[in-house]
Amino acid sequence: MGSDAEFKYRYLSKESIQALKDFKYNGADNSLLYKYILSPLADFLVNNATPSTIAPNTITLFGFSFMILSFVLIASACPTLDHCRPENDVPTYIFLINGISVLVYQTLDNMDGKQ
Repeated sequence: MGSDAEFKYRYLSKESIQALKDFKYNGADNSLLYKYILSPLADFLVNNATPSTIAPNTITLFGFSFMILSFVLIASACPTLDHCRPENDVPTYIFLINGISVLVYQTLDNMDGKQ
């Protein structure tokens, strides 16, 4: 058997390995919703409602707690997810809370990048 480097990368060509080393992530959201609503909302909240002493990851962790709340609510209402529909006596407020939780998490996560 060859060296460790040959073993690890035996399925990749030398050009592919170099391309992996040179790769730089460049993420962008060019949607109209993000450009005109979500990003300005996050900017406004960072500038007017967030203390500068709070760590950015704390903002995301706070948003994640909304997602945990959402999960706990849906798991308690329909633990097997088989009958998770409003017509099966699942309270409709749970779905509203789920939607609001996703919006809050996404906004707070966006805010952490802008702080």
